[in-house]
Formats: sequence, C-alpha cells, structure tokens
Amino acid sequence: MLFMLSLLCVLAFLCMFFQKRFERMLAPYVCGLMLIAYALAMFQWLQWLCWLAYAGAIFSVLWVLYQIVRGRATVWQQRAGRLFFTPGLLCFAILAILSYSRYILF
Repeated sequence: MLFMLSLLCVLAFLCMFFQKRFERMLAPYVCGLMLIAYALAMFQWLQWLCWLAYAGAIFSVLWVLYQIVRGRATVWQQRAGRLFFTPGLLCFAILAILSYSRYILF
C-alpha cells in the first residue's frame, strides 16, 4: 500500500511540475514505470523499484515544501486542484479499488 501511495505521490508531483492533467500523465507514467521495471529485472534488481518509488515520493514532498517556503504555495495549491484532482483521478481510484477488492474478497 505504501508503494502505491508513493507512486501516486510521484505522479501528483509530475502532474503539477509539467502542468499536465492526471489523465494525460497517467499513460506515460505507467509506460515509464514498465520500462524501468524491465530494465531493473534484466539485471535482477527489481527490488530496487520500491526504493526508487520511495525516493521519488520523498523528493516530491521535499520539492513541494521547498516551493511553500519560497512563498509559492498558492500556485502549487491551484495546480493541484486544477491538474491532479480531476474526474480522471476519481475513475482511476474506483477502478483501482475494484481491482484490489477482487483479490481481497475472493
């Protein structure tokens, strides 16, 4: 669960940094994750993917905190509301919950 939250945190950061909506960033993000996972699996370093995700989440949080200290908090709040919290995020969350509930319930 922490792994998925860290991946979502990195995705939120990328949405705000590149100023793209959640729906537009999700596909390239997942493709990039698959390429990274494939490259790590070739060298049998797949367990590093968790640590890369955690490091990315920590970097994302630190970057946002740095922007808040610089006084640009309102810009990042507006970007988060406009770019990340979209109907696409709601659809993604519902599909993810349904997908994981299948493994939990059955």
